[in-house]
Amino acid sequence: MLQRIKAPSSFFDLSLRVTALGGKFLLMLAIARYLTIKDVGDYGVFVSIIVISLYFVGLDFYVYSTREMLDPKVKKNTGSILFNQAAFFVLSYCLLAFAWPGLLSLSGVSGVGGILFALTVSEHLSQECYRVLIIKEKITIANFTLLIRSGLWCYICVPLLFYKLIDLKQIFYLWLLFSLLSVIVSSLFISKFENIKFSDFNLDFRWLSRGVKTSFYFFLGTLCLRAINYFDKVIAVHFIPSANLGVYVFFFGISSAVQAVIDVLVVTRYYPALVKAIQEENREKIKVAFCTFKKKIYFYNFVLFFLSIPACYLMIKFTGKIDYIEHFSWYFLIVITSSLLNVSMPYHYALYSRKKDLTIILINVIALLLFVIISFIGLECLPGKGMLPILIALVGANFFMLAAKYLSFIKEFNSEGHHFNK
Repeated sequence: MLQRIKAPSSFFDLSLRVTALGGKFLLMLAIARYLTIKDVGDYGVFVSIIVISLYFVGLDFYVYSTREMLDPKVKKNTGSILFNQAAFFVLSYCLLAFAWPGLLSLSGVSGVGGILFALTVSEHLSQECYRVLIIKEKITIANFTLLIRSGLWCYICVPLLFYKLIDLKQIFYLWLLFSLLSVIVSSLFISKFENIKFSDFNLDFRWLSRGVKTSFYFFLGTLCLRAINYFDKVIAVHFIPSANLGVYVFFFGISSAVQAVIDVLVVTRYYPALVKAIQEENREKIKVAFCTFKKKIYFYNFVLFFLSIPACYLMIKFTGKIDYIEHFSWYFLIVITSSLLNVSMPYHYALYSRKKDLTIILINVIALLLFVIISFIGLECLPGKGMLPILIALVGANFFMLAAKYLSFIKEFNSEGHHFNK
């Protein structure tokens, strides 16, 4: 059953996911074509604020609640889990509101704080609803709500940008409208399919405290990992010309579209089987699930990113802006850094399944420190090279994570006689 949890159940499900991904891709291309390079950079900074804030408000609590929902030994019902999660999230939103002015100041952002905060809350609620639908195997409905949240508004924005009817700020208002719509639709379906009663609405402080303790440690590691993709733009805002940041954001937008396809085709499809096998402590199933996951991610990563290189060049020619062409070599480094992260995924999920949270946290913390240190050394040694120092730092940090997770995986599993390195 777990092997199907996040796998597209049909061609229609896959089409919904691809349509949602295609919308974001077209929007990125339209922004690059019809707005300024500075707008592209601002778009990347605004989105990165939302993304890093999503991890903050969620505190990776879903890691704990998902394991609780999937574990047959846990008797807690879905209604009780959702209610206690909601109570925790209300508190996290209040904490985010307190820290919000400082986050905006650090990011060098002003004038859009309200819309970005509203979007963070709405996106988080939609994300959590999506996870519940996936866990309950309502795949088609989950993908439909994802299309509303991530795709439909993008397709509306493209012609509006073409006719110069909206600016960058108005794009985020349209995003908020559809994000809220996805929350409403998801909530209606969850209430319909789940037997949720008012008697479930009791705060379980013991369960919450155990969840906060478990998820907080994992959150620290995840935050350090995701903070890399936030601080790259923060460093750029303060030390690198905005035009260079816009080019960097555009290239990373293309890379992210490729990455999203890999997540759909491989990561979300094959990691549940690995988690299941490790939880059952079935040595043969572990080896089969791990090797399948590893082969698939190697294949799709290298094929799709290889094909993305000429595709990227054609797209930057379409924008008609010389800045993208002059810095095309940056995309090769982005491909390398994304590939290193993908290759580390099988080892990451194996360690995650064994609840080696402290190991993952330590690796991610060191990777973040390495990224910051290498970035500033690069800015000193390579002045005037735009985003090149930051890209070198990304390659270094992701290579460290791959090596560290591989060695931790070998130590953990080969000691039991699995011998994956043979």
